[in-house]
Amino acid sequence: MLNNNIHSRPTQQVGFVLKPHGFNGQLKIQLEEDFIPQDFLCIEIQDKFVPFKIKQFNAPAGIVTLEDITSIEQAEALCNCKILDFVDQEQTENKGLVGYKLINHANAEQYDITQILEYPNNLLLECRHGYKAILIPLHEDLIVSVDHEAKTIEMTIPEGLLDL
Repeated sequence: MLNNNIHSRPTQQVGFVLKPHGFNGQLKIQLEEDFIPQDFLCIEIQDKFVPFKIKQFNAPAGIVTLEDITSIEQAEALCNCKILDFVDQEQTENKGLVGYKLINHANAEQYDITQILEYPNNLLLECRHGYKAILIPLHEDLIVSVDHEAKTIEMTIPEGLLDL
């Protein structure tokens, strides 16, 4: 039997809501460079994604107007929420750590792993901490522990790397 539940499909974070823009429910958003929303914007609310119909999108400014979001209070409720997109099944095979939390062994700070970048002889974790994107080398010498059940990876991050 085919499962048509939309919430069972894998998703990935492609951006997040920064802040309200104006007083009529518009949102200032940050999106990955290669992601262009079409008719709907999926926003994660209480660990579920909620699709919102896009009325207007100003890509250069990162300003979106969503149907049913008409006040600054409604817009404020969406601040810091993740913007999600569906993932191709083929894409998920090599992206096992996407969605995990990276924990800095030195200070227990947590970062969302949003992407694995493959370069010749080098794998990099792209992580987000607030609005900041950070690239961290994925090397066995830096890994302290991996907990697949809790979806966490603890690493010793070289000093100064997070300041770049």
